[in-house]
Amino acid sequence: MNTWYGCKKLQVIRLPHTIEELVLGYVWDYENGMIYKPIPDSEFARDTLLKDIYYNGTKEEWDNIKKPTNDGFIDETKTTIHFLKAESPTSTLIPTATPTPATVKITGQVCGTGLSLKGKIGANVLLGFTDTKAVEAADPSVVINVDGKETVLKLSEQEHYTSGKKEIYEIQTYVPAKQINEKIDLKLIDKNGNTITLRYGKKNLSSFTFSISEITDTYLSNYEQYGEKTIDLVTAMKNYCGYIQLMTGYKTDTAKITDQLTDISAKDLKPYATVVDKGSKIAKYAGTGLALQSDTTMQIYFKLTDNVDAYTITLDGETVTPEDCGSGLYCVELKSIPAGKLSTASEIVIRKGDETFTIKASALSWAESVLSNSKAQKQTTINMAKMIYRYAQKADNYFAKK
Repeated sequence: MNTWYGCKKLQVIRLPHTIEELVLGYVWDYENGMIYKPIPDSEFARDTLLKDIYYNGTKEEWDNIKKPTNDGFIDETKTTIHFLKAESPTSTLIPTATPTPATVKITGQVCGTGLSLKGKIGANVLLGFTDTKAVEAADPSVVINVDGKETVLKLSEQEHYTSGKKEIYEIQTYVPAKQINEKIDLKLIDKNGNTITLRYGKKNLSSFTFSISEITDTYLSNYEQYGEKTIDLVTAMKNYCGYIQLMTGYKTDTAKITDQLTDISAKDLKPYATVVDKGSKIAKYAGTGLALQSDTTMQIYFKLTDNVDAYTITLDGETVTPEDCGSGLYCVELKSIPAGKLSTASEIVIRKGDETFTIKASALSWAESVLSNSKAQKQTTINMAKMIYRYAQKADNYFAKK
């Protein structure tokens, strides 16, 4: 008989090695006196969700079991048969074979993308999964590649939340501003090194490829959805990245500039000029610098009149060790300045005994120094100074609404 008839949710069957024959399913034969007759072309455990058969014997023993000859009696494209590697037991007891776990097969759904507007140039990719247990078993890693540089993240360590029947994981990735147009390749690898399929729209992909620039274009074409402050910030961000490309000479043919900055002058930057304690003689302010090859990083330079060991130096209250630039010149860096902090001044306090020397400066202090001495500057540097001011304006306006 079809022993498992009606067990529609059945997925696993365990069979002892003592089985000698597997037969077709049977049904009542009402025409011949209520006896059973075989079902032609019957399937083993038909009308179930059978995925795995665990046979407590070897493959050779399985092959010797008498079975129906019709094709498809056991559809091995849908059902996996597991065997013992050792010889069959001689005991009259029937031990249970240890199941060999099947390969976990999951698919990630690319549910959407968005910009990371927390200050750094980056994007959020939303990945959705319906089978959370399978995801946990696969223990995937997220592999992100930008211009040959690879970053690996554990999926389980990323922010996630439940939305309907899906568990949504938020994958954040950041790039230097000059790489806004670079293609970002994102893929998932399970714990065994197998690539997990990503579904985007109606396509199955081995990896999902995008760029920050493409996402900004999506924002800019949906003004009503995002609102004025967000669109202003995204526009400024895209121009900021373009001007950094021009200043650093990085793939300048791909720089996209829409803001010519003609309304910005040195007068606009005066409120952000560096403030220096002029009454102290233990140190001397020597200027600022800006590094844009990676994140926005500012250098504040000063000279010391004594050995550096005689001083205690703090940056916003935290003790720091300045970089020795030679000939008594030292530098303290303000690293990875986010957009919302470009106009915020940091304070460096240099102490020697009871005396102090203070410097207050922001990234806009560098911009102010450039525009107030524009005759000695290249046009790309002047434009960069103006663009930092524009970007800071839009970022301050955006974050003020939060």
